[in-house]
Amino acid sequence: MSGTDRPFVGRQAELAALRTRLRDAAHGHGGVALICGPAGIGKTRLLEELLRASTPASTPARMSLPVSLPVPVPVGRGYCRPDHGTPPLWPWQQALRSLARAGGAGLSESRRALDAVGQAHVPIDPPNLAAVRFAALADVADTLLAAASATTATATAVASGVPWVLALEDVHWADANTLELVRQVAAGLADARLLLVLTARDHQPERDSAWSRLHRELPRLPRVHVTHLPPLPDVAVGEYLRATGTPSAGPDLARQVARRCGGLPLLLDVAATGAGRPVRVGDLVDVLLGQVPADARPVLRAAGLLRGPVDVPLLAAAAAVAEPVAAAAVDAAHHTGLMIADVDADADVGAVGAPRRFVFAHGLLAETLAAHDGDALSRTIHQRAATALEARAGLPGGECPPGVAADIAAHWSRAGRPDQTVRWARIAAAQARQALAFDDAVAHLSVAVAASRLAGAEPGVLAEALLELARAHYLAGNLTEALRHCAQAAAVQPACVATAALVVRWVTFPEAADVVAALCRQALTTDQPVSIRAQLLSQLATIRAEAGDADEARPLAREAMTLATTTTTSGGQALLDAARASELLLTEADDVHERLRLADLAARQAAALGQSLSGVLAEQWRLRAAYQLGQLDVVDTAMTAIARLTERGGLPLARWHLLRGQAARAVLEGRFAAGRAHDGAAGRLARSFGDPLSVGLGHAWAQHLAGLRGDPADLPADLWKDLQDAPSNTLMTAFRANALLLAGHPQQARACYERLRPQLDDPVVDVRWAGVLVQAIDLVEAFGDAATARLLARRLAPLARYPGAHGIPTVLFVGAMDGPYGRALAHAGDLPAAEAALRRAIDADRALGARPYVVLGRLALADVLRRRGCPDAAVPVATAAATEARRLDMPGPGARADQLLAALPPAAARGRAHPHDVLTVREREVASLVVQARSNRQIAETLVLSERTVESHVRNILAKLGCTNRTQLVAHWRADSS
Repeated sequence: MSGTDRPFVGRQAELAALRTRLRDAAHGHGGVALICGPAGIGKTRLLEELLRASTPASTPARMSLPVSLPVPVPVGRGYCRPDHGTPPLWPWQQALRSLARAGGAGLSESRRALDAVGQAHVPIDPPNLAAVRFAALADVADTLLAAASATTATATAVASGVPWVLALEDVHWADANTLELVRQVAAGLADARLLLVLTARDHQPERDSAWSRLHRELPRLPRVHVTHLPPLPDVAVGEYLRATGTPSAGPDLARQVARRCGGLPLLLDVAATGAGRPVRVGDLVDVLLGQVPADARPVLRAAGLLRGPVDVPLLAAAAAVAEPVAAAAVDAAHHTGLMIADVDADADVGAVGAPRRFVFAHGLLAETLAAHDGDALSRTIHQRAATALEARAGLPGGECPPGVAADIAAHWSRAGRPDQTVRWARIAAAQARQALAFDDAVAHLSVAVAASRLAGAEPGVLAEALLELARAHYLAGNLTEALRHCAQAAAVQPACVATAALVVRWVTFPEAADVVAALCRQALTTDQPVSIRAQLLSQLATIRAEAGDADEARPLAREAMTLATTTTTSGGQALLDAARASELLLTEADDVHERLRLADLAARQAAALGQSLSGVLAEQWRLRAAYQLGQLDVVDTAMTAIARLTERGGLPLARWHLLRGQAARAVLEGRFAAGRAHDGAAGRLARSFGDPLSVGLGHAWAQHLAGLRGDPADLPADLWKDLQDAPSNTLMTAFRANALLLAGHPQQARACYERLRPQLDDPVVDVRWAGVLVQAIDLVEAFGDAATARLLARRLAPLARYPGAHGIPTVLFVGAMDGPYGRALAHAGDLPAAEAALRRAIDADRALGARPYVVLGRLALADVLRRRGCPDAAVPVATAAATEARRLDMPGPGARADQLLAALPPAAARGRAHPHDVLTVREREVASLVVQARSNRQIAETLVLSERTVESHVRNILAKLGCTNRTQLVAHWRADSS
């Protein structure tokens, strides 16, 4: 007795929970049901019971729903296989095909997008490549979720309230792309009439596989329900025994059988037939083999070595029997329940006339059969199978079908033929890379490297294999492994050290810096082609710059740029690399024009090379320089170019850069709600990449927003862990101190500040230096450190010569540097110079539209005026700061402005009785007419003034009241008048 013919016992509660999930999906609230347990525990049987058909046998992929529905439920199923023996995303291909056959209409776009994953252009650099992979899989997820959407579905069944079921079995064997698509679909099921059911063997925490990572993440997603199947209890075993012919089975017998089978449903029948020792899967295999003819048994043992799915011609070749003999063996195994027909055989993409395929009824049966054979026989069977598959791969057309190369490599490996293994493993890796399945490429190339060593490959051949494996690890994001194999390749064959040094690019964490720098230095001691030497110099310059050693980095970057620009053979990549290294070393305020030049150069090279992400980075340099110069037209041009590159290339990482730039600009201009929206979208993308650095930059933005508004509620909940894990450098010390100060921990903040102060005396001027200065001013003010304020003012003076904003687009921009400069001067005691700087800052920030920084500038200026003995002048400035702070929702600066006004002498304090009092008499007259919707010409005629004079008055009124246009002025005037 096998399959759904066996009684279903002991899982009623789990089945009821799954039916609840299905009812939810029918009401437009889809989700994921993950069924976990050891092999043989009944995961597939539970799924079968959920999907049990109530329609005629001709439509087995449809199921009835435990609610009233007009039509049966379409079901799609896919199966994951071990050993990377199927193409990437094969389970999804199976599932969507079978869902379409079962009546899942509207899936053509999803299937088209799935087919397109393997046809995407594969760029050479991992940031672009990872983005291409994400975009391709996101396209599949988006089209599937759109088809299954409860609100926008056009598919007949879904639109009428009937859900879809997609079931992927044995996902612990799934390729990384299949699992990534699971994650993307799972994240968007809340509004879909789709239930995604997964089955998996119990997770093994010690394995850092794609499945183990997803297994940890899935339960944290909304609408994901995990069911762990325990062994069957004695009561359920007794129920099973009574249902299968032992009516008098009592508790003692049930207990004995349960103990023998360990509660595994797979072994119940064998355990019930005898007594004594516990039964194992081998016992079940022996029982089933005993039911087939003797001449079929060696054929089926060969089938076990082939794992599955197996077709009769291949099995005949591997077992060295005639095809009718192999067919008879398979028929016998099918009759006993040892093997079943492959459910997706009729949809095999292998072309017309593909033979029918069979699989073992349970993976454990194949695994046990494979263990029965000796090494010599196993090697012979694998060699025959490999030879037969090679013949198929050489059919007309010449292109090896997906998945076949991996099977051939596996068979040659088990046959003990490393020379053939290398060839086919590399072909399989190339197919995996083209399909954006980089983890699969790593697996295949690991086999190729091991086989190369066994074959005694020449050093150059082994080094080439190691470098190919290193590149695959790099593309898969396994940087430590990529570095290890680069070092091995250089050790095996010193002549390839330059190639090894350029595999891992633009990655500067300490371990990478040590390995790559050593490889670069070794390569630079020998003659290299001009292009390679330029790239090596750029790589080393970047590492040294990130380490704070600008003195060593600058000559390296200069030589790289010289080589890349003065020869015709250096190539565009060398020039682009040199530009990136050179830009990293632009740490002085006066480097702004060079940054613009490098932006132009890099943008041209990126366009020529088709590297859209590099083009985005070049436009970010332009954006940064344009803001520093106060050239808002160039800022707009750069932002437009980034948006265009994002839309044209479709890379999610480019979109992340766009969103981060939009968030930084929104906060600079006081559009906090828009900034939060952009930051939230960028954060969701960063988490989908699995990139902690990108997530951390979002946390830095949020901390900046919290400090600007003076509200610790904006601090992310996981900020403190990020700060704890962040690298130790001057900028992070300043960030920690400000976060602690904002969160109400002044003593801890003071301790961080004390560590920061010596670094301001003897700074490492690198890419983080301007950020350190901006962070330091708040700390100097908080702790009243006049000596450090004087030092800070000297450090800020060069930056204050420029009228624009400063920062980096991926995190934040701050207003004109005359603001921090003036605040530093004020705390150093130079009040006249502070007043002049702060007035310049207010004018510059108004021109930039940096309204929050106008508030901060006015607040600082009002305090300077108070300290200079000018309370009457301080009142209107502080009042304007308070008014604008309330309008922008800046509670911290608003409270400080109120405190400042309260501290002014009574005579002066009376001057703040009405916000309109900051205006002159004539300005109040003009404002009252603006509120009446008069035009400038009408106001000029009424007050007998020139139209130009009225325009000047209106500009002054808007500035004093913190309004950006006449509409805001009207609202402000009426609110304050009421």
